[in-house]
Amino acid sequence: MINYIFFDRGEVLTTIGTKNIIIKRIMDEFNLDRQIVLDTFDSHTQNLDRGVITEAEFWSNFLEDLGLDPKTPHNIDLCEIYRINTKINSSTFEIAEELRNKGYRMGIITNTILSIHEYNQIIGLYNGFNPVVASCDVKYMKPEIQIYQLALEKVKQDPKHCLFIDDKEKFLEPASSLGMKTIHYTSSSRLEKELRALKVL
Repeated sequence: MINYIFFDRGEVLTTIGTKNIIIKRIMDEFNLDRQIVLDTFDSHTQNLDRGVITEAEFWSNFLEDLGLDPKTPHNIDLCEIYRINTKINSSTFEIAEELRNKGYRMGIITNTILSIHEYNQIIGLYNGFNPVVASCDVKYMKPEIQIYQLALEKVKQDPKHCLFIDDKEKFLEPASSLGMKTIHYTSSSRLEKELRALKVL
């Protein structure tokens, strides 16, 4: 029996990811090749997602790796890009509300940077979800198994009584290995069908 349902945030509770938008802004700002930016960006955003470096440190390290002066000025604000481009996925929130009304408890497991995490708290995105296990708080990130273990410890639930929903299959595998049920999110309509198949809705 499912007691606790964990949601991913990006592209599940919110409509789009912002990585491609950020990459394009960096390419345009510094006149750089996409693949070079991608490779360098990915190698540094993990530390930002883990909350072990500040955004200022991220930009300094990132620019230095690109062969630029680490103090090069820029007009790229990661949280502002998120704020402008990301919308609430209202159809998924409607499903979450239906689940809440049925008595299910819900949490979030998300990889996110501190500024975006704090912004989501301010706008009330997390209301009704407890706990919110964010990589920037716990220093682990999906798909590292520790972040799922921490979520389970917080809710004091046997994994078999928990469900995890994420749009990335590689992030479902560790949850499944712990014994959690999982749903690969592709759309809210598909999610609803899968929840009904599990007799959760």
